[in-house]
Amino acid sequence: MNKTKNTERFLYLQEKHEKISKKLGSVDTRIAADIISDCDIVLCTLTTASSQGPLKYVQNDHFDVCIIDECSQAIEAACWIPLLLVKKCILAGDHFQLPPTILCKQASNAGLKVTLMERLLKLYGDSIKIMLTIQYRMNEVIMKYPSKHLYDNKLEADESVRSWLLKDLQGIMCNATTTTPLLLIDTAGCNMHETQSESNGSKGNEGEADLVYLHVKKLIKSGLNPADIAIITPYKLQVDLIKSRLGTKYPGLEINSVDGFQGREKEAVVLSLVRSNGARNVGFLAEDRRVKDLPGENLASFFDKKTMSGSRVLKSFLKYCVKEGEVRTAFQYQKEMSHDSNMKSNICAEIGSMLRNINILSEEGVQICQGNEYPS
Repeated sequence: MNKTKNTERFLYLQEKHEKISKKLGSVDTRIAADIISDCDIVLCTLTTASSQGPLKYVQNDHFDVCIIDECSQAIEAACWIPLLLVKKCILAGDHFQLPPTILCKQASNAGLKVTLMERLLKLYGDSIKIMLTIQYRMNEVIMKYPSKHLYDNKLEADESVRSWLLKDLQGIMCNATTTTPLLLIDTAGCNMHETQSESNGSKGNEGEADLVYLHVKKLIKSGLNPADIAIITPYKLQVDLIKSRLGTKYPGLEINSVDGFQGREKEAVVLSLVRSNGARNVGFLAEDRRVKDLPGENLASFFDKKTMSGSRVLKSFLKYCVKEGEVRTAFQYQKEMSHDSNMKSNICAEIGSMLRNINILSEEGVQICQGNEYPS
């Protein structure tokens, strides 16, 4: 009997809940429709602009123009979702950045990786393009390479970043690490070979990871906040290797893939390119857009110049680093770091000895200076 009553009670409450939910849903719909229809500007993702999203409450001619930001990162099919609602569009982005990540090789090869911006520029050229030439992200020394190889030397560095160095930041020590905008550490011949994950084929380089650890440690000791440093590398295995050395020690430090960091900026960028093999095989690193997006006042690159010479793009980047930046071998760099560490230990020992001597003199002074008497 009680079981029957409980069942009836449950069914009654369930029916009431459904009615209330339906009423609330109707109220929500009316509120959303009122808000959206009164808006002149709506910010949303591409897929949210579909006929199934909030914009279904507005008339087809409600908006005059659609602006798609970072258009070079979106597949064309997604761009057409909001474009169907307007007669005019503005595409903002950089088609020299890395294209959208397409996991299906067949779809990528069939053209899915070609963005709407890229396709339109191929069709109509400069007649539909306006280029912003002043950049506010990179030191001029770092900027010159992508400017020459991708932008026909049209990029200019704003005065605020043109010669900006890490040492110019408040509280940062002035040393070799903070006064060098472009540093290349060459691992060729230093027995720092790449390794490969058995599970997914990703590449890693233990030696490079150790060098990155030393460099980041030096940056932080110079006063740089870990949150202002980004370590980027093309391979997930290398991301994991570097995280195992630095991730827990400096939680604010960003360790990411090249693709994941694209479009972002940090005061200092550390680039680990991993590949080191006798065959000079660089894999997908040969794509020129992978060395384009390197914003920051300070860039340190770690790679094997012999291996990188197997790629025309990376070889030209290496040549530029040699001309405009500072180049050291991995052995030289390790020696410098070791020298700095030993020098610090020696200085600490000397300071400790001085403090002990001062303490002894102080004790003697207390014994001598009694009352108003002072030592002559």
